[in-house]
Amino acid sequence: MTPRFAYSTNAYTRWPLDEALESIRQLGFDGVELLVDTPHLVPPVPPARVLEVRGLLARLGLAISNLNVNTSRALRPGAGESDPGPTLVSADPGEREARLRYVLDAVRLAGDLGAGVVSLTSGPPDPRDGGRGRAWFVSALGDVMRAAEASGLRVGIEYEPGFLVGDLEGLLSVIREVDHPLLGANLDLGHAQVVGDDPAGAIRKLAGRVWNMHVEDIRGRVHRHLIPGEGEVDFREIRSALVDTGYDGFLTVELYTCAEAPARAGTLSLAFLRSLFPTPGGDQNSGVRPLTPGP
Repeated sequence: MTPRFAYSTNAYTRWPLDEALESIRQLGFDGVELLVDTPHLVPPVPPARVLEVRGLLARLGLAISNLNVNTSRALRPGAGESDPGPTLVSADPGEREARLRYVLDAVRLAGDLGAGVVSLTSGPPDPRDGGRGRAWFVSALGDVMRAAEASGLRVGIEYEPGFLVGDLEGLLSVIREVDHPLLGANLDLGHAQVVGDDPAGAIRKLAGRVWNMHVEDIRGRVHRHLIPGEGEVDFREIRSALVDTGYDGFLTVELYTCAEAPARAGTLSLAFLRSLFPTPGGDQNSGVRPLTPGP
């Protein structure tokens, strides 16, 4: 298999969006994941700006792998990188309503940009929720899926360490409960590693329901995104799982931790992925740096 590779603009939070897109194309990526948050695209996005972005993507020949709506820091001025912003499981009904509006605006933005996938997260559990956080999240997903149906937009839940939906079993449980054909996963392979799920096993268990895949490396079980090939994730097993399940979506490099040098991180990541998934006729193992740490 020869998958398509994308790069998330959340590595370029110190760059204007247009310059980030130019850089990502120059690096050789096929697609881009657009950060739907400050400093790039904060919904509702003015129609003129939507046309500008859509035109630039077309000129560059960049496909959209995903609209990343995992955070809403724009709704909380001064929020740090570890703050997801208001969430869909907050005990504060005003925060839940604000986040839902934000996601629904992002769904409309996806349609306007011609994107096929958006991702979202539950947010961390709120100790004040009285055990109702999951019900709030499932209810919000119902609203999101009704909005997504109009354009056939696929919605991927990303499970995140420490969040209410924080592991594979939690994700599968929510997908089963909502029971909508357009609801699936934005599978972050590093998150699987951090929480103790086998990344390759997660791919297999979610077969047919993974709309986009975040790729980074992890060392130990520390939640810090590393350039692929620099940690302990077993990418050979991941490659086998992708082949076995026939995954045909994007592999999207997500390195928000590399904001100081996103182009360098992207260059190294793309070289690693291309060596892992060579073009037909190439040597699969040629030039591949160690995929797992040596003895």
